Amino acid sequence: MTHDVADVEALTEKVIGCAIEVHRNNRGFAGAVLITITVSVGGTAAVFSVVYGVLLRPLPYSEPERLVRMWEEHPGGQAPIRGPALSGPTYRA
Repeated sequence: MTHDVADVEALTEKVIGCAIEVHRNNRGFAGAVLITITVSVGGTAAVFSVVYGVLLRPLPYSEPERLVRMWEEHPGGQAPIRGPALSGPTYRA
């Protein structure tokens, strides 16, 4: 089944015309649609901005490949804080 370009254009024109007529007759629905689209686009932009700022943007260091993470372990003992970390006295030593 093949469609002529003119057929597709006519159908698209008809569908868009019906959509405009429905929204013109039902302004409350049209307003709800516009608010939904606006909030969706704004929310997507906000989430992307946060993800980019926190996860995707390069670190603001001139040589980020030289950054290291240091921690200490206390085998058989209790660490001063939970999780891998480095205490001040150990760092200064």
